[in-house]
Amino acid sequence: MSVSFALAQDAKTNHKFIAEGDEIARVLSTGSVHTYQLELGEAQYVFGKVDQQTVDVVVTIKNPEGKV
Repeated sequence: MSVSFALAQDAKTNHKFIAEGDEIARVLSTGSVHTYQLELGEAQYVFGKVDQQTVDVVVTIKNPEGKV
């Protein structure tokens, strides 16, 4: 199973692949989008944390078909 999630929402983004244990520190500005993709095996799940500091952050997790 492949899961991708985006911080914020926008129409055009580039997917960055991440793996278990990866930490991502990036600056978000109003309207910016950061999209990440990871591979999950059966019975695996996503657990993460967003440290929101200056802008409102929305995390959306979708399945391979793009459904929430």
